[in-house]
Parts: sequence; C-alpha cells; structure tokens
Amino acid sequence: MFAAQAGPVEFGRKEVESAVAARGLRPGAIRFTTEITSDAAETYRIVPGRIQGGDLRGLMYGMLAAAEQVRSKGRLSKEKGAPATPLRGVRLVAGIGDFEQEWFQSQDGWRDYIRALARNRFNRLNLVFTHSGSEFAPPYPYLLSVPGFPQVRVKGLTAAQRERNLALLRFIASTCAEHAVDFTLGIWEEKARGGAKSAVEGLNAENLGPYSYAAMKQLLAECRAIRCVQLRGGSEGGAASGGKNAFRAVAEAGRRVVLEVDSDAYEAALASGAPVRLPLDYWNLWVGHDTAAARRRAGGTLDLLERPRRHGVFWQIAASGVCSQFAWGDPESARWIIPALTASGSEGFEIDLGRARLDGGAWLPHFLWGRLGYDPLTPEKLWTAASAQEAYRHAGRACTVLAVQPLVQREPVETAARLTQAALGIEQGLARADAKSAGASGVKDVALLARYRARKLVAEDHLAYFDETGDARSLELAKRELRAALAAGENLAELRESLAVDRRQLERIGQRERIEERFGRFDIAFDFGPALDGSAVVGRFRGVATGTRYTDTRGYGWTAEGNREAMRLPKRPAANLLFGDAIRGQGRQVFRVKTGPGDFTVLLIGPDGKAVTRKLRARNEVVDVVFEGEAWEVAGVIVKAAKPAPPPAARASSEPLPTPEIEHTPPKEARPNRPLKLSVRVKPATNVALIRLHYGPASLREPLKTIEIPSAKPNFTIPAAEVTVRWDLMYYFEVLNTGKGTWLDPDPFLASPYYVVRVGERK
Repeated sequence: MFAAQAGPVEFGRKEVESAVAARGLRPGAIRFTTEITSDAAETYRIVPGRIQGGDLRGLMYGMLAAAEQVRSKGRLSKEKGAPATPLRGVRLVAGIGDFEQEWFQSQDGWRDYIRALARNRFNRLNLVFTHSGSEFAPPYPYLLSVPGFPQVRVKGLTAAQRERNLALLRFIASTCAEHAVDFTLGIWEEKARGGAKSAVEGLNAENLGPYSYAAMKQLLAECRAIRCVQLRGGSEGGAASGGKNAFRAVAEAGRRVVLEVDSDAYEAALASGAPVRLPLDYWNLWVGHDTAAARRRAGGTLDLLERPRRHGVFWQIAASGVCSQFAWGDPESARWIIPALTASGSEGFEIDLGRARLDGGAWLPHFLWGRLGYDPLTPEKLWTAASAQEAYRHAGRACTVLAVQPLVQREPVETAARLTQAALGIEQGLARADAKSAGASGVKDVALLARYRARKLVAEDHLAYFDETGDARSLELAKRELRAALAAGENLAELRESLAVDRRQLERIGQRERIEERFGRFDIAFDFGPALDGSAVVGRFRGVATGTRYTDTRGYGWTAEGNREAMRLPKRPAANLLFGDAIRGQGRQVFRVKTGPGDFTVLLIGPDGKAVTRKLRARNEVVDVVFEGEAWEVAGVIVKAAKPAPPPAARASSEPLPTPEIEHTPPKEARPNRPLKLSVRVKPATNVALIRLHYGPASLREPLKTIEIPSAKPNFTIPAAEVTVRWDLMYYFEVLNTGKGTWLDPDPFLASPYYVVRVGERK
C-alpha cells in the first residue's frame, strides 16, 4: 500500500524549511504566520512575517514563492501573485506496457514529478489511458473487477496486477490532491477502434454502456481525488443505455467532477447533469483557423466560443514525435502563445509533454509553461539551471516553426532559414552543455528534424520553380537539397514513411531529367489517363482524363464527347509516371490546346514511349490535335513553339525583402452594433503594394472576411453588423509586398496569429 502524504500547505511549509537549510540558516530563522483570505482563488500575498492565500492552493503558492526568496536572498520581502491563466495543465499518455515498467510504478518518481508540477504552478495533471492498437479499450478491467460483470476481464491479467494498477492510480490522484494539482483521468477509448482487437474480453454492444456506468461509478468511489474525467473520441460513454452510461456515472459521483468530451458528445454530456468542459485544438483551430482545412475540421462541430455558454472551454497544445518532449522549451514562444489561451473566456490550456516518462529530465524546461501561465513576467533565471537550456530553447523554436509552417504556408526559404538557425542553435548549445545532460540525444533529434525539414522546403521550392519554368538548374538544386534532407533524416525512426516518399520524389526528379533529355525543352505538356492514377502526374505535365472538356479558362481539353477510356499500362523497369497510364479511343476526336498564335511542333507519345511528330499552326490562338482511326492510344502530348523561347534566365535571389516595422494598437474593447475603426502603419512603406484586414467573429467556424485598401490609406472600419456580443472579434493584417510576398501582423512565428478584441457593453 502506498503511503499518504500531507496537504498543500504542509508541502509549502516544508519547501520553506528546505530553502532555509539550503541557505545555511538556522532552523526557524524564517518565521511567518499563514492566513486564508477572501482574495481570489490561487492568489497570494507575502509580507515579512505573514503569508496569505485566497485558498489553499494560493497559500501553497505563497510559501513556494517564499522558499524561492529565502534561497535567493535569505529573507522574506513583499510579493503578491495572481493567476493569469486559470487552467494550467499537463497531459501524459500511458499505454499498457507502461504499467509494467519499474519507472512507472515508482512511488518516489510520481511524487517528485507531481511536486515539480506544483512548484511550477501547474494546477492539473491529465493521465490518459490509451493505446494506438486499442488493446487498452476500455481501461476499466485493468483496474477493477466490477460486480455484475464477471465475464469482463483482461486476458492474462492477474487479480494482483489489477489491484496493483488501481493502487497506483489511487496514489497518483491522492498525491496530486496533496499538492493542489487537480487530477484528471483521461479515457480515450471505451471500445476498440477500426476493428482493432482489444485485450478486454466479455464486452459487446449490449453490455458496454451498463458496464461503463458501473465501472465509472466504482472507479470514482475508489479514487475520490479524481477531479475531472476526460472521455474522448471512440467513447461509448454517452450512448443510450437506459440512462446508464459513463456520463451519468460522472454526474452521480457525489462530488463535483467535471466531464470533458468532444463536441460530438456535447448534448449527451449536458443531459447527464455533470458540469461540462470541451477541448479546442490550438494549432489547427486557432493558428490554422483561416485555412480551408481548418474550417472543414471545425465545420461539423459546435460553435464552442459562442456566448452564452453552458460549458467551459480550454485549449489543447499537442505535439508528436521527437517534438513531443521539446516543443515548448522556448520561453519566448510560451510568452506569446499563453495570452491567447484565455481569449474569449477560455479557461486555459493543457499541454502535451509526450508519453509518460518520469526519469528522462528532458521535460524540465517545459515546466516554464506553468510559471508563465501563472505569471507571464516570471524571470527566466528560475529555470535556466539546466546545462542544456540553450539547446532546449532552440529546440522549442524549431518545433514551434514546424507546427506553424503547414498551417500558415509562409515563404519556404524564410521558414527554412528559421529552421536551420534553430538547428545550429541546438548544436552549439549542446556543445557548450554537459555532455550527459538529460535528454541531450532527443534534442539532437530535433536538430536533425529541423535540418531535414529545412532542406525539404528548399527542395520543394526549387522543384516548384522548375515545374513552372523548366529551369534545369532548379531541378539539379532540388535533387541536391532532397538528398541532403534524406541524409539529415535517415536516423529518425519517425520519418520512415516520409523518407520513403522522399525517395520516390527523388526518382520522379530523375524522371523529369530523363524526359528533358529525351524530348528537350517544351512549352506545354499533358499526361493522359490520370483517371486511374489521379495524383501520379509527372512534373510540368497537366493531367488529362477521358472527361476533361476544353474551356477557355482551363485552356486545354477534348472538344466533344467521344468513345474514350483510361487504361493502365504494364510496368516496365524504366517506366515513369508518364507511361503509367494512357487513354484509348476510337474514331476522330480533337484535343484542343490554347497556345497563342504561331507554329508549333506537337509530339504524340504512345504507350510504348515512341513519339510521333506533327507540325501544326494555331488558329484563333488554339492548336487542335486530332486523333483518328479505328483505335488509337496516347500516353502524353508535348507542345513546342516552332521558335523556341530562350532558356529561362538565372533564378533571381530568393532572399526575402527586409521586413518593415508594422505598428498597430488593438482597442481594449468593442461595443456591440457599433462600427470598429482600426489603423495600421508600415514603416518604411517602400515595398508595400497593398494591405488587407482579415476579420471575423471568434467562432472558429466561418472564414474571415477581408477588406483591402492601398497602403496610402491604412485605416479600416469593421461594419457595425459584424460586431455582436455573441462573439469576440478576431483579426489580423496582411501586407502584400512588391516582391510578391507577404508580411503578417501579428507574425504567427513570433506571436499569437490574431488580435482578439472583447465585445461587450461598458460597465
């Protein structure tokens, strides 16, 4: 049986005593009284001889702050604190195998970890039971034997192991309570997903709901320190089972237990009677909100930020792979992300630190999220003791760029430069750090990932330029950069699938080279038959299907219906995408290409790779390529001007224009049904072509609206009809420059990507 510890006030007092001893002072040298006041929750005040707290957690924070004062100054001085972010949580994910690990079963390890959370002002720990293969679905039988369901069990799990697991869960939850950290139990699957086989026996569609109800009731009774239950995707907790389900069990716990669910279970959760809170995905729904993909993700969900609300909301900040442990080690990134996490009345955040490991040490820098979440002005000296801190900082910057780039689609060369700089910072930081620093090998992996992605971005940029212009030098540069990317990522297991794609891309670059060598430079080219392989169209070629009809807008296609069918070609050792498929037809049919005036050489490439040459003259600025005969087949068509254009000039430098200073002061508040005036200044305005304001309600569902004006008049007015108390307003500025690039304000690499203005009546 695990031993119980004292409460948060006792923990705080022991921290002060420890600080006194560490400072070399005599025991009892620092005397003070404690008091619970009527101040807000989690607040504290320190004056010499007295520490006050708005509640027990606030009093504990006051004593923790007092301990820090003693360590640094040897005495107490005036100080006060109040939480900037109400919810400051950490998420750990546990799989089946973790329960069998010595480090996971370590009482001392968990106690040290939870104490570190408390010291750094985290007030929540979410331990999630899940597994990629769904063997952990549901987790209840790993913890409980539920009366009335003797057939539900885990094959091979003994009663002693089950009791050990429950004792561990009870210990973790109670230790959290003793340190004023709210314990959340995360259950992400109550049944196996996608036909996966669960290790749990005895459950079916009929008894899953009643079993979940009984198991949850028993679990909440056994672990009374559970403050929240998170039931997520794949859960059957809200399924109708005569009113008996896991949701109802949470509501009937006999104490306040918050129920967290995905939006698709919202109504069922509310109907249970439990207090409800819903998560929001920070990277996709906030940073990536103004993208079509993000709107598709949010389109089927509730408008979670609309007011009034019957639920709470909070932001999930997730990472994956090598970034899961190092993504958030940069204080600057934390300082600009955290303020956005309380926008529009959100309660705060839960940050993903990867799979549960208590013995790595690499997670120490991440605890700055708790400190900065509580007080954004917390000095960095409190967490810079780790010898690899500089490397962690640059790893955090790299992972932040990796998270932002796919969502905002910034200039690839600029992003590659940021990643390369971060990788260099990691390497230099590690060179100056203790070689045995915890997590050093993982930080090296972040550097490799950053260099890999930087090279990939540059390769993709060169390849896109080749496909646009036919510039052979860009093709060679793309090949060089892609090979360098493969070399950087070859030792990263998580990139195995990506590297396989990169190798295929390298093969396709070779295909482009062979086509250029065989057919020479050309103006327009078409790959026939992508109805079979829609994504497999060779570069610089446009895909043509059997039903691709000519329009002036498209500029190519069949002029009429006809007897045409797509055909897959047999693979050959030297086959490439151009000869992967073709179109077979009968009778006279015309394929039209908008070319402009002039004479052209047209190559008709058959499935066997042989080319037939025709000399054609454009009429009305189009060339008609005629296929005729009882049966014909075509794999591709290449069109060349009779007078070939000169080779493309050397590509201009891809160095971005210097970023100007963008000045904007957001209003503190907007009044409903009143127009809102905004102004922005760009200095210098030399390279500015146009300025756009993108704005809308903070609903996360609708695309933002746009107003654009010349840079000479950078003053905008959001119409009164767009300002409503149902939502706060979110907006950002896009400055288009003469180099065909853009600058954003706020810059999503350096700040929260939106300004948010509260909408409400003045009091």
